[in-house]
Parts: sequence; C-alpha cells; structure tokens
Amino acid sequence: MVLFLPLFVFMPKLIQRAMKVDAHAAIKVFGKNEQVKRVFWTLFVARAGLVLARVVDPVTAQQVVGIITGMG
Repeated sequence: MVLFLPLFVFMPKLIQRAMKVDAHAAIKVFGKNEQVKRVFWTLFVARAGLVLARVVDPVTAQQVVGIITGMG
C-alpha cells in the first residue's frame, strides 16, 4: 500500500502536466535524439522477442528475432 500511495498522489499532477505539453514538439525532439531511438528500438525488439517466445516455439522465435536484428 505504501508503494502505491505516491502513485495516486503524483499521477494526477503528471497527467495534468502531460496534457499541457505539445505532443508534436516532444515527438520531434525525441525523434532527433539518436540515443532515444536506439533505446526505443532495443526495447521494441526485446518485447517482440518475448511475445514471440510465448506465441510460437522457441526455435522459430529465435530465428525471427535474428532476422529482425540482422544477426540471422
């Protein structure tokens, strides 16, 4: 319960601030940052690998992730 209390206290404030932010400007800034792009695609490939591992057999998932990352 103690862990979730800050979430309920600060989340509404964060949501209000996020609603005031210009979404197109934020996307434009983050899109230009090469490190942000690398982190995004790394997390995307990792998540895709986890989803594939649950949906298909592990060998096929490993082959698909290898193709996506260019290592297969």
